[in-house]
Amino acid sequence: MKNYRSDWPFHFPCKAILLFLICGLIYRCGSALYVPTIEDQERTGIMLDSLKEGRKIYAANCGNCHNLYIPGQYNSAEWERNVAEMQEKGKITDSQKVKVLYYLKSGCKK
Repeated sequence: MKNYRSDWPFHFPCKAILLFLICGLIYRCGSALYVPTIEDQERTGIMLDSLKEGRKIYAANCGNCHNLYIPGQYNSAEWERNVAEMQEKGKITDSQKVKVLYYLKSGCKK
């Protein structure tokens, strides 16, 4: 019987490094999603709580089926079309849709 420890002496450190890299990737991707600020509230006239709620709904519902897009990837009209197409699949109500659009449009390209 082979002794696998002698064949692969770095077995544990490799697992630890891989786990560390995966955790870092998950953290980095989650933090890359735009977070609305008070400046966005002032610029758009939409309450910061509504913008943050839209972000929360977007991350929770849209991220279940596909990768999340950064708000700046699309303009306002494109977000309107995309969210309208995905509303049923994402299982969001009309009021949730409005909040998601508030969030996405607050960080979108003009």
